[in-house]
This record gives sequence, C-alpha cells and structure tokens, in this order.
Amino acid sequence: MLDFFTILTMHGLVLYDRSFSPVLSSSARRDAVNALLAHQLLVGPTDTFTVGAMTLRARTAPPLVLIAAYPKAVEARYAPALPVAMDKVARSLCADLINEVAVAWTVPVDRARELESAFMRELDKAENAVTKPVGSRKPLGGVNRSASAASVGDQGESDVSAASDASPGPGAPRPLGGVSPVGGRRMPVQRRKNRGRNAPGGGDESDPATPPLARKGKAARKWDDSSISAEDAQSLDYSSSSLNLAADARTDSVEHLVDQASLGRTNRDGSYVPQELGNPSATASSKLPAFLTSVQNLFSTSRALTRADLEPVLAKMENHLIGKNVAAEVTRDLLESVAVALEGKRIGWTSIYQHIRQALEDRLQRILLPSAGTDLLRDLQDVVRGEHRPYVMVMCGVNGVGKSTNLAKITFWLLQNRVSVLIAACDTFRSGAVEQLRTHVRNLRALVEQLGHDDVKIELFERGYGKDAAGIAKEATNYAKANGFQTVLVDTAGRMQDNEPLMRSLAKLTALNRPDKIVFVGEALADPRDIDALLLTKFDLIADKVGAAVSMTYITRRPILFVGTGQTYTDLKRINVQVVVDALLAA
Repeated sequence: MLDFFTILTMHGLVLYDRSFSPVLSSSARRDAVNALLAHQLLVGPTDTFTVGAMTLRARTAPPLVLIAAYPKAVEARYAPALPVAMDKVARSLCADLINEVAVAWTVPVDRARELESAFMRELDKAENAVTKPVGSRKPLGGVNRSASAASVGDQGESDVSAASDASPGPGAPRPLGGVSPVGGRRMPVQRRKNRGRNAPGGGDESDPATPPLARKGKAARKWDDSSISAEDAQSLDYSSSSLNLAADARTDSVEHLVDQASLGRTNRDGSYVPQELGNPSATASSKLPAFLTSVQNLFSTSRALTRADLEPVLAKMENHLIGKNVAAEVTRDLLESVAVALEGKRIGWTSIYQHIRQALEDRLQRILLPSAGTDLLRDLQDVVRGEHRPYVMVMCGVNGVGKSTNLAKITFWLLQNRVSVLIAACDTFRSGAVEQLRTHVRNLRALVEQLGHDDVKIELFERGYGKDAAGIAKEATNYAKANGFQTVLVDTAGRMQDNEPLMRSLAKLTALNRPDKIVFVGEALADPRDIDALLLTKFDLIADKVGAAVSMTYITRRPILFVGTGQTYTDLKRINVQVVVDALLAA
C-alpha cells in the first residue's frame, strides 16, 4: 500500500501529488520529499531512501523526479516499478507543462485530471502485475497433479486415479480460493514398486471369474503441506451463519455472571451507578506509620524545618511509595513538592506526621482528582440528543489486559441505564476475538431479558478476521445511526507501542472515525499517552499496592473512568480518591 506519490521538477515545483494515508499530513509528505532531495544533493541519486517510518522509491530522470512512498514495515511490491512506469507517461504529459508551472506556479485543472487518470491506470497495471489469482499457481515442483495421478497405471491404484478423474475442471469452482482436492498427489516410488509382490506369482493377471475381496482400503495420509479437499474445508469452516445462530440461540445459565454483592445502586432519576472502590487494605490508622516513626526523634523543640531535617524522612517515604507501586520518577517529583512545601515551616514535633501526611494527601488528591469530567452517561446523552448520532468509544491497550472483558462490563452498565449498545468487533488480528465478543453479547442479551429491559438493544457488528479495523468501525457507526443505537463500543486489537503496523492501524481508526472518547485499558503498569480516560483492570489483585493509579494519572494527566475488580459484569467500580490515598499512606 502506498502512502503517497509525487511528481516534481528538479527545481522543486510539484506537478502532481496524491496521498493515500488519512493520517499523513501535507507537511509530513513535504518533509519526507525534502529529506530525499537533500540526501541526493549530498550523496547523489539513489533509488531507495528511508525517512522515519516511510521508504521512498525515487526515479530521477531530469527534469522530473518521481517518488513513491510506502510504510517501511509493509512494503508495496509494485512500488519500485511504479515510478519507472509513470516516467514515460509523465514526460509526454508534462513536456510543455513545466514552463507553464514555472511561470504561473499552478497546474491547469485539465492537465491535473490527465495526470490523475494516467496515474490511476498505471497504478492498476502495477497492482495487477504483482497480484496473481491463487488458483493460477502451479503445484510445487511444476508437476501437473491430475496428469501424474492418471499416469500411474499400476494395478490397485484405481482409487487414486478415480479421485483424480473426479477433480473439477479448470472452469469449476475450487474450495478456498482454488486449492486442489486431495487425490492428485503421486504415490511414493518405493510403494509403487512393492505393489503386487505380496500376491502369489507376482503377476498382474487375475482370474476374471473370481470377484475381488471386498476389504476396506487404507485411509490416505494427510500431509501438512498437501492441498485440502472441499470436505476438509467445510469441516474447518466455523464462520457459517447456522453455527453462529446456533451459538447465539444457546441459553446457558448467566446468573453466575452477576455478583449480587457488587451491584450498584439506582438513583431517584432511574440511573444505575456502579459501586465505589472499597479500601483494598484495612482502613488507614491514625497511628504513625513505621517509615515515619523516626521523625519523632528529630525535634524536641519547635523550630523551622530544613532540607537536612527532611532528607531522612523523604528517603524512607520514597522506599515506601515505590513499594506501593508508584513509579520512581513520579515518587521523586511528588516528594520534591512535599519538601518544598514543608521547608522553612515552624512546627512542633507532635504535629510533624500530620503536616507530612497532609502535604502528601494534598498532592495525591491533586493528581487523582480528574481535571476533565468523568460522567460518561451525561456526555453520551448530550451527544445523542444534541447531535442525533451514536456516541463512539474506542477501547485500546496492550495485549492481555482485559479490553474485551471490561468492554462487556461497561456494556452491562449502559444496558442497566437503558442505553442501546452496538459492539464493533475491530480486533481482526487475534484469533477468537470475535467469538469472545459474540459470547459476551449472548450473555448480556440474556441478562437484559431477565431484567425485563425488552426495549434495550444490544448487537455485535463484525466482519470476520483480516479486515481493515478502521473501515469496520466506520461501517458500525453508520449502522448504529441507521438503526437507532445510542452508543458504539469499539474493541481493538492489543498492541505494544513499538508494533508499527498495529499502531498505524489504530491511528487510522481514530483519524477516520473521530471517536468521542478513547479509553486506555491497562493493568496499572503502563505509560499511555494521547488518550481521554483510563480504565485500570485487575485492581482486586494488587491489595494495597495502588500506586500505579497515581503513576498513570500523573503521566497522562487523564482521569480514571473505572477500575475492574473481578470477572463478573458487575465488577466495575468508580474510583474513590480518598481510599487510594489512605491505601498509599497505610503502613
């Protein structure tokens, strides 16, 4: 796939420029071309040049320079040939255009259209030249399987030849894109030589009056690298609508998916509110924590605090916070602000702990309290009523943190609030991702029926695997708008920040669909950026080591929307800032 294609003169006048990437700005394209031209001025003409995440294929043939750019990680096989193919066409179209552009600095509209149509023709030719139908490929080694099977000719091989004769002709449809049926594979040479040696006389003649013994033939071995038959393809096809309908029709017990003790409350206006996060440890005691006991002996009289007085306490406090899973960099910044606030204050030794705790609490609350609103339900209703379109929320994060599971928890919360939900299965990379969401939708639909919310809709929008996630999300949004869904929850593939193809796919998804909220789902052990909110999972497994909540909000400057505390649909809680602060300061 191309990022862009450009035709320009040796003097830098752009005659034609076509971009194929929605996330690539004109300035980024200009910088890439300038870097290539600067490199050619210093080193000389070059066919291939890499800048950032792009590879540029250039054809320098004065007075024109033709450049095709594509992602470095995903090479377009036709990219090297495209500038060469366009060279001749561009010369015929731009022979008299160069002087016109040099004077007017604009390309006439009719000439621009000619360049556009010529480029699209050459692009189609280049793509067709490197793209061959799967069914047109020859078997391994160039052997005609049908011919080789028919030429065996040994007695007792009628089963092989019959299978070969029954194979479909060139015009017949082939299963799975043209793979050949089993039966055309030649038998091993040694096996053919041994045929007939076990019979008396070893001859090929047999008594025509004696009927052959009816015995079951040996099943053919299925090799891993052999073609598969239509029957094999059908047995391996789990995408049939009948199977999906049968799976959707199952009504297994779903009571175990709702923890009654974790259910939230219903307000007077009928809205359902999840529980607040309880203290993961015992309630913070007013007793002086162990890491601050030594501070009592520092002062026997009232005097102003100095940095030297605070250093021993700050060192122990740093170890304590890091032990609570607060990042080291965040801990140092936090304690530095506490030291600046306390330095020079005149306090008595009996109030040292209270002053340190109060200063630390103030800074922790300042970090954890959201600077932006976290009332997701109100934001959703504003969009639905004011803009008459569905509210779109994208769930992203690294692999294995529980994006799909927590997406189902948010769906349950929305269904409790009578909000219709369309789940878009945009994780087209991980095997089983669509089936996992299908199971969640089936369970949630059963729960909605038990709750008596028959007017609330929940559906799954999916297009299978290997498709463009951005396109699926766009289709899902249009489908939701046409069918009256109030929100679209987009499930994406897990990805690390150094996985360039998947990160480009996520950037394309957000640029094309412009979601209302991007939620980063993390295990409280990540460094996310450019997001709208956080959802921390597995919060029930960390006891009082809640420091990651501080680290992530400090780094991202984004609020924590929810925390996940279990495996049921009700294990989604709102964060309580005071509870987190008490857990951090507890001994």
